[in-house]
Formats: sequence, C-alpha cells, structure tokens
Amino acid sequence: RREKNWVERWIQGNLVYSQIQHLVSQVGRLLPGMVEKLLKYQFLKLTFAAIVGYCSFTYKAYEDFRGHDHPFISDVMNYHSYLPAFFVHDDLSFSFPNEYWTTKAPNGNKIAKGTMGMAFMYTPFFLVGHTWASMSDYPTDGYSFPYYVMVRAGTLLYCLLGLALTAATLLRFYRERDVAITIAALFLGTNLFYYTLGWGEMPHAYLFFLFSAVIFYTVRWHETDKGKYLLYIAFIGGLCVLIRPTAILILFVPVMYGLHAGASVKVHLQRIYSYKWHLAIGFLLFLLPIFPQLLYWKTYAGSWLFFSYGNGERFFFDNPHIVDFLFSYRKGWFIYTPLMFLGVVGFIFMSKSAKKFQLIILFLIPLLIYVFSSWWSWWYGGGFGQRSMIQYYSVMAIPLGAFISYFMKKWITAIPLVLICSFFVLLNLKQSRQYKNNLLHWESMTKDSYWYIFMKDSFSTAEEWQILDSMLKHPDPEAAKRGEDT
Repeated sequence: RREKNWVERWIQGNLVYSQIQHLVSQVGRLLPGMVEKLLKYQFLKLTFAAIVGYCSFTYKAYEDFRGHDHPFISDVMNYHSYLPAFFVHDDLSFSFPNEYWTTKAPNGNKIAKGTMGMAFMYTPFFLVGHTWASMSDYPTDGYSFPYYVMVRAGTLLYCLLGLALTAATLLRFYRERDVAITIAALFLGTNLFYYTLGWGEMPHAYLFFLFSAVIFYTVRWHETDKGKYLLYIAFIGGLCVLIRPTAILILFVPVMYGLHAGASVKVHLQRIYSYKWHLAIGFLLFLLPIFPQLLYWKTYAGSWLFFSYGNGERFFFDNPHIVDFLFSYRKGWFIYTPLMFLGVVGFIFMSKSAKKFQLIILFLIPLLIYVFSSWWSWWYGGGFGQRSMIQYYSVMAIPLGAFISYFMKKWITAIPLVLICSFFVLLNLKQSRQYKNNLLHWESMTKDSYWYIFMKDSFSTAEEWQILDSMLKHPDPEAAKRGEDT
C-alpha cells in the first residue's frame, strides 16, 4: 500500500514505538523483577530464544484465518466487536450494519453475545493499530492490516509472559533444566501452540497468561505474607471471570494453596481470614473489571445481569460426557494432547517438591473435567483438541514438571522421556498443520478418519478427500442442546 510522505511515516513510527514502549514498561511494573530473574538461567534463556525463533520463522505455516484476511472471525469477531463499535462507530447498541452474534433483549435491543473481557485484553494493541491506521492509508475500520498485526503481536506477548510466569513458579520446585523442558513441551506439545500462532485471538492464550499470574502471585503471597499479592489476584480473577465465567474456578488455587495431607483446614482458613481487610478491598477489585459489563447490560438490556447466550445453551450436570471428553476421537483431551496424560500421572510425584499444590490438583482437575464435559457442546464446537482445558495448562505444568523432574534424574529414564516428549511435540505440530489444512476436521473426527490422516500433510487426489468425508460423523447441535447424545 502507498504510505504518506516520509515525514509523516517517521512521526507515525515514533508514535507507534512510544506506545509499545509504554505498554512494555507497564507490563514490567506488573511483573517486577520476574523477567530479570529468568534471564539468569541459561537453559531457560535458550528455551525462550528457541520458542521465539521458531514462532518468528514458522508463524505463516500455522496462521489460520479460515479464508479471511484477518483473524477477527467467528467467536473472535464477537469478542472483538466492542472495539469497532466503541472506537469506530461510537455505537454500543450495535444498530449499525453488522454480522455480529447478538441476542435480543426483552426491550428489543441487540446485545453482544460475548462479554467484553477479551476486548479489554485486545485494547492496548488495538489502539496502537488504530494510531498506525489513522496515520497511513489503511482503513480505520478495526479490521485492516495494522489492527490484526498488533493484536497478533499481543497474543504472542501474552503467551510468552504466561510461559515466563509459569517458569518462575516451577523454578521454586524443580531444577532449571527440568523447568526448561517442561516449558518447551507445554508450548510446543499442546494445543496452546495452535491457539497462539494459528488462531491466537481466541481466549485461551490470554487466559493462560492470567491463570499463570494468579498461580505466581499466590506463591508470592504465601512466601512473603504481603497482602498486595492478594489484591493482584483479586483483580486478575475478576478479569478472568469477565472473559469466561467458568474461569472463576482458578480461584481455588489461592484458596487451597498450602493444604495437604495432615494440614489443618482450620489453621489454613484462619490465616486467610487474617487478611480480612485485603479480602474486602480485593472483592471490590474483583468487581472492578466486571462493572463495565454490568453497566453495559443495564444500559442496553435493561437489567444488571443478562444471559447473552440465550436459552438454548446450558450445562447438563446429570449427563456429563467424561469418557468422550477425555478419549473420543472427536475431541478427546488425551487423544489430541497426549502430553497431558504425563501431567496427570505426574501427580503421584508431587509429594515432596510441589506438595502445596497436590490437593489443588487432586480437587481441581477432576472438577474441571466434570464441569466442562457437562456443557451441551462438550466438544466446544469448531476447534483443535479439547480447547476448554488450554488455560489450565498453567496448573497442569506443575504435575507435568514433577513427572519430568523425576524421570530426568537418571540417563536410563531420561532418554525415553525426551523421546516421548519429542514425539508428542512432533505430533502436535503435525496435527496443528492438519487442522489448518482441513485434514483434521473441527468437530466430526472418528477413529477411522483419525488413523486415515495420521501424520499426513495433504492429499494428492480428490478421491482421498471423498474417502475422508465418508468417514466423518457430524454432531447434531440441536439434539445436544436437548441433552441427547450425538
């Protein structure tokens, strides 16, 4: 595209750079000293350098816009919708022509189906893109090249910060070499990778960062007895809930951290209660990011609380699809992210190193599986793998680290471990490409179709595509909404 004269380009470049610099400095204040400490570790420096390098050189191979020229499509289009509505159209009633998913309120107004949590996370990068677009020839519509480039950069930054926070937590329990392997496997060997590089504007990498921050600050709170970390947790928790209401389950981590076999529940609760004033202020901070959403619903829907998903979508807690959720070829967690099976087994190796997390893992992971498998669409629509679990990899990193740390002690067990992790990484990268290239169907895979495409990059004939289509089994969403198996 033709840019304006070189003077304006120079001004534009400096404005964009200054905003990025300001954003980075604010992130640095939020995470004091954490990055500097990580840079002291050689294995971790090499690991993060390798991750950044790999992402830089291969992101085009995984970038998945589903035939569009920007990532703001489907679910992401609706998370993002608040930003064009507010900054471009100045109309949060969504009365301007649009294709967003909206729900009709009793007063007749159109209400955005998704909450505005993701819009908050996009905002710093959206505004940099908006500045860039307004000072160039790109459309200032919220969707052009500057917007999606900056928001994509934000996704990668959030994910890297989440990995850094996870590493900072793991270093308290495991050796640096084992933490480096855990972080590399966690990113490259799970669908967190696809939901960072492929379709990163979905909530998962963002929530992974926020959950990692909750865990990191929980440990810091107990290490230092400083109530400020409790306030950080409260605000971050409110933002998590705004993005996805079920994310409130992550707050079991600060509530239960430190409980283990033989520990006194009474003493534990008394210690938490001793921070009663911090808890009171924390409750207000928890509500702070949620309040704009409540105000939006009150203004446009007529009530402070509004279920924007409508009446057709719900949980069926009396009919959870636990086996399907874990093992089905449609979306089984252990089928498409087998690395997490090592994390589950790693629970038994946590008794010494990460003992304070053991009861959390024992309680939280089964609860998550039960809740998420009870949703009417237990396969969570179109997506790669069991994406509802991605943000909780920040929790699963702890037992995964325990497993890796245990088997890395001796070379006779370390070699098989490295080979297994390498295979899981290769499988995940291959399946990420298969998903982008439509070999791996977003919701209709079967045992036959899975093994038919196993480790293939593409098909060379139309007949192969026809064979694959004949093997797929498409779910019936309407039957699922009635609680029927499909």
